[in-house]
Amino acid sequence: MFRIAVLVATIVLAAQGSAQKAELTKEYRITALGRLHPGGYTYAGDLNTLGEVTGTGLAANGQSEHAWVYRNGTITDLGTLGSTYSWGFSINDATTVVGYSSVHVLLLQAYRWSNGTMSAEDPGGYNYSRANAVNQLGDVVGILNGFFDPVIQTTLRGYATIGGTTTVLDTFGGNESRGHDINDHGQVTGIARDVDGRIRGFLFDSGAMVDIGDLGDGYCWPKDINDRAEIVGVSRLAGGIYRGFHHDGVNMIDLGTLGGVESDARGINKRGEVVGQAEDTHGRKRAFHWQTGVMRDLNRLIRPAPGWVLTGATAVNDLGQIAGTGKLRGVRRAYLLTPIGDELRYSGAVPGLAGTTATCHALGAEPGSLLTFVFGTQAGSSPVSGCPGLSVDIANPSSAGSAVADANGRVTLVVSLPASWSGITVRSQAVDTTHCRVSPVSIQTL
Repeated sequence: MFRIAVLVATIVLAAQGSAQKAELTKEYRITALGRLHPGGYTYAGDLNTLGEVTGTGLAANGQSEHAWVYRNGTITDLGTLGSTYSWGFSINDATTVVGYSSVHVLLLQAYRWSNGTMSAEDPGGYNYSRANAVNQLGDVVGILNGFFDPVIQTTLRGYATIGGTTTVLDTFGGNESRGHDINDHGQVTGIARDVDGRIRGFLFDSGAMVDIGDLGDGYCWPKDINDRAEIVGVSRLAGGIYRGFHHDGVNMIDLGTLGGVESDARGINKRGEVVGQAEDTHGRKRAFHWQTGVMRDLNRLIRPAPGWVLTGATAVNDLGQIAGTGKLRGVRRAYLLTPIGDELRYSGAVPGLAGTTATCHALGAEPGSLLTFVFGTQAGSSPVSGCPGLSVDIANPSSAGSAVADANGRVTLVVSLPASWSGITVRSQAVDTTHCRVSPVSIQTL
């Protein structure tokens, strides 16, 4: 038996990784994310652990597109860097959004939006730059070019700004590279052309760029990377058929379809849940969820929502919430899906890095219930006191602290991850002793 005790926040908790014992989510609640223009469209780019979403939509002027952020039930126009257009691509838990914006007719520039202010994210004086992703530490990846220099250039190069230092990403002998995503360990994925001009996917880690392979036809375009360095995106089968893939660091697998021909994977979380777009048996593009070899049509998993057709999913956070774009009564709209059901979902520490202050998140708790977050370094089975038959998958667990669920069943706890824990693998879970529930275990090497 172990005693659940409230300890000081300096006690360490860390968690990440896939929860292999988790059941597939059976149902989601859908939320339409609002519009900047009363009759306009929106499409989703990314979401964070808090369920905040960024994207792009028809601006209030009805003539241009603006980036937006959705949080606490409200959609906010992020504005521009001085001209008419902006696009929102990525958001972290500090509600920092990155993307790019027009400055004037000959200048398109990456930006960083935070606390109501959009500022240029200058990766090195180029007159075209675009920020594609931001991690929890504020590191950014994207693309840059001198399109409008006196001698017109057409070569795009990826970049990564990590810890304030910008690196221009190399190619595999060709004339193009792009940075598409970055995890909290500073590992980057994107594309680079080889000497034959083929588009190849890469993992960039500690200064080294590695080709991750393909599904058989020489093409690979990664879209997302999680903190376990699992990569998803789209590759091509022999014969020219495009398929979503999952790469676990060693092997690349075809995710299949919903009965059609092609698919495209766009997001992955720490639990190994993948989302994207796939064709069904009628050739229609539908949003999908994939986990442990099973692909499901998200349209079949939402509670009755008249007028909705989910055509694609863009991102999935570590609590299983999904952001994407569909049609609501024929108009393109961004949406947020939130899991409902009996499973207590748990994010682990965000970011899961030694020497940082992190936040642990749980979702699906009973409002007002007290959750305790427990951790340890060894696998095992430890019974939960007062809950016959219930156990955590941790030997000799300790408590990192407790917090109360809000009205939406969300729980957060701030913890400290000492630098001395670097390289240590930690297991952790969220425990609700009032209702005798535990989350799946998460595993992370700090």
